[in-house]
Amino acid sequence: MKIVMICFVLLLTATSVQAEQVVKTVCPKTEILSVLTEQDKQELLRELPRSIIPKLYGKNPKYLDYQAEVIMPMQNLQGVEKSYYYMAIQNCGRDIANRSWFVRIRFPKMQNAYSFSEIFLAKKQNNEWIVWYQYH
Repeated sequence: MKIVMICFVLLLTATSVQAEQVVKTVCPKTEILSVLTEQDKQELLRELPRSIIPKLYGKNPKYLDYQAEVIMPMQNLQGVEKSYYYMAIQNCGRDIANRSWFVRIRFPKMQNAYSFSEIFLAKKQNNEWIVWYQYH
């Protein structure tokens, strides 16, 4: 099972590298990140429409209508989604992955591959949220 997950992560990473500018990874420095707390999820839910979605997708009405389907600390992901945790470790290391959140967003008004987005976020010690990985 572990070998299957590793192969999946490698395949996912190799595939995303070939995609046209839809993958962005900027690893934050561990020392500026906060440790995860229970309150972070509610704060993240508030920040998605306020600053995160507009910053990533602009004011296009097709992106303003969205549904956050998964919001979870990376280290708590289960099943197939656990591969995103391994991908985060591979890209930026375990310390960053353990201080990060996984968010899957669905855009109902989009009718193509861009109708879903996966982002990895972390909260800085100054309470600012940063997206360090974005797919779509």
